[in-house]
Amino acid sequence: MSAHCKCLDGKVFFLTGVALAYLAHSGSAAAATPCDIALTAEEPEDVELEYDPFDLERALGTTRITISNNSDQTCPVVLELITGGDRSRVARLDNLGTQAEIVMAGTSDGMRGSGRGIAFDVPAADSTEVELEVLVAAGAYPRPGNYQDTVRFQLRDAESNRFLSEELPLRIATFVPARAQINIAGSSGPFGERGSVNQIDFGTLQSGLRRDVVVQVRSNSEYQVSMRSENNGRLVHEDDPQLPSIPYTVQLGRQRFDLAAPGQKQMPRPSSIRGTSTPLVFEIGQVGNVFAGQYRDTVEVSVRALY
Repeated sequence: MSAHCKCLDGKVFFLTGVALAYLAHSGSAAAATPCDIALTAEEPEDVELEYDPFDLERALGTTRITISNNSDQTCPVVLELITGGDRSRVARLDNLGTQAEIVMAGTSDGMRGSGRGIAFDVPAADSTEVELEVLVAAGAYPRPGNYQDTVRFQLRDAESNRFLSEELPLRIATFVPARAQINIAGSSGPFGERGSVNQIDFGTLQSGLRRDVVVQVRSNSEYQVSMRSENNGRLVHEDDPQLPSIPYTVQLGRQRFDLAAPGQKQMPRPSSIRGTSTPLVFEIGQVGNVFAGQYRDTVEVSVRALY
């Protein structure tokens, strides 16, 4: 008896931090009134990400905001994050499948943190670019789907606190794919930490003999478990498959599978990213008067996320 497993993957998303990098480049503009500032975003203006809840690496998205100084003097400005949240320099996004945070942090000596913004000087008749990094942290557990939220930026004069620009919206979107993984282990525990089992040995066959393993599943949605027996739920003689065979039954948790044909069972979404551990019990049927020898079957167990 051996057991094989298949994993069908899906997709997901979660949002956590935005760091601002300070870059300056030359760009002439006609002299104008003091601190005549324009705020524009890189095309496209949206930041789109894909989040896999079972990936240990963070996802990353970037975009840039350009601050153009159309005046003939250096302008000290503060780029502020205008959105919800009550923590300094942190915006909470609650519509992205799970709570997300965007943290503004200057990565250049020319930028200084200032409350919920970053302060810097824009040279006369020149422009400055701010790179936004949207960090998607690992470990979130959203359902599959498309999520989005909007943050807004605005410039103000660092000395007078007068606003110098209209609000600039930035839409942050994420796609969370349906995702399911399976592991067959010898005992229950965290997903994959108890190793994998690919063979069950009954020893000397007797009627009613039982063996069990644990089916571990991680899925961010409801999922389907499928089973298929190479010999339709019977152990056949290894040397002569035409000899009388031995029936057996399989039960996953409280659900019994009839292996006379491929079968499927629908299971609920696990309550956490840790997944579920469900006993898979094999029980030998009536052995009867059979020939001596080795008997075996191969059972394939797979999962598919439902979305």
